[in-house]
Amino acid sequence: MNNKLVFLFPGIKYTCDMPLLYYPRLYFKSLGYTVIDVSYGSAFDTVEFHNQDITEEIYTAQASCIDQIRSCHPEEADQVFFISKSLGTAVAGWAEKELGLSVFHYYLTPIVQTFPYMTRTQRIALVVSGTKDPVIDFRLVRNQCHKENLPYLQIDDVGHRLEGPDVQKNLDIVKTVVQRMAQGTKQR
Repeated sequence: MNNKLVFLFPGIKYTCDMPLLYYPRLYFKSLGYTVIDVSYGSAFDTVEFHNQDITEEIYTAQASCIDQIRSCHPEEADQVFFISKSLGTAVAGWAEKELGLSVFHYYLTPIVQTFPYMTRTQRIALVVSGTKDPVIDFRLVRNQCHKENLPYLQIDDVGHRLEGPDVQKNLDIVKTVVQRMAQGTKQR
């Protein structure tokens, strides 16, 4: 078994093949990590997210992926990273607690349901949000990070996918996020 694991927790309509999860996958694989794409099952293929209460979807995702995570034996690994996006941030925070793990988190565009897990007692390597996120006001995320003394990266003028109309800027954002992950990895 590889002693270094990375779990990718997708969001609703933001799969592990989207840039903010795809490129970290490539980066961590290049370092010799085993990377696992967490799946919430086919029920998530049709889920939409328009600022409604997604509590049930979070519970469904948690129940769907916990055995998959457990089967990888993260408790035996020397180092474990959880990289999560949107709904995945709430699932990743819960999974760490549920399984009694100690992992490093990269929370990309966390939702309010993630806040109970975004504390200084967790090993959070980075939290990222955009200033035009319609799902959650970036100030709430920023304030939670400041309150808990968590590393925070604010991306101006982008929404929940951390992208906007300028393709070059979008590429720069992905590059910046991956570079910050690389810095966080080296500090661990």
